[in-house]
Amino acid sequence: MNKPPPLSASQSRQLDKLELPPQPRILAEIENLIRKPNLNIRTIAALVEEDAGLSALIFRVINSSFYALQSKIVLVKQAIALIGLEQTLNIIRSEALRRATGGIHPQAAKRIDARATDIAKLCSIIANERLAVCQVAADEAYLAGQFHDCGVPILMKRFPTYCSSLASTYGSGWPDLIQEDRDHELDHCLIGNLLAKKWGLPHAVSQTILHHHDISQVDPESAPLVAILQMATHLYNQMNHNSDLEWESTKLTTLDLLELEQEETKAWEQEIIEAFHEQKA
Repeated sequence: MNKPPPLSASQSRQLDKLELPPQPRILAEIENLIRKPNLNIRTIAALVEEDAGLSALIFRVINSSFYALQSKIVLVKQAIALIGLEQTLNIIRSEALRRATGGIHPQAAKRIDARATDIAKLCSIIANERLAVCQVAADEAYLAGQFHDCGVPILMKRFPTYCSSLASTYGSGWPDLIQEDRDHELDHCLIGNLLAKKWGLPHAVSQTILHHHDISQVDPESAPLVAILQMATHLYNQMNHNSDLEWESTKLTTLDLLELEQEETKAWEQEIIEAFHEQKA
């Protein structure tokens, strides 16, 4: 149930032409350090300090209005201690993904990144709110949201006609990725799943990427994470007045996995949206 569908001969030829970006060195080193029992934040901070862009990003997060600290943080070690190791790792993973999938039209890159970040934040809020039900950590949910469509920029980089509408200055709607896949005989879910495995992301995250358009195919252990992502995408579409046709086919399964009754859903959704806007303020 949790394996990718068999590839056609055409898809196999397309994949042969595709080179997945390797996991960045700094990301691999930090992940290895975090797994060690004698974890030392100073060592991780020293690695982050080698990369001026990452350091600036960490400072931008910790000194944002979300944390509302009384004094500005100026030491990477202190910032990591306050943000937490898992969230720091997610920040680094997200930045690594941006860099690895660069080379596409700036307008498209901006739209992809903004959408992924908003959906990731919604995933985190939903996971926190339904923790007792789903047993999914907010950090893992955030990661799934950030990476769920990571196959899109990879395919855009290799095949210029894939999702070319994202580079247009007119309209801000998200393309129909299922139709894009059909038109190009590609599969953004499979590509994203392969990247997630190559980068060593958690099993549930790689499975969520693979099956986020078809929750019926995911393994039971990963299904709650897919449900969180489905709900986050639905709320994102609501907030941005986007087409939300997929929700109709996934709604009942998603609500069941999140243990939400239909009559209480609208009020609950509004609470999540309000929490999202509070975080962004």
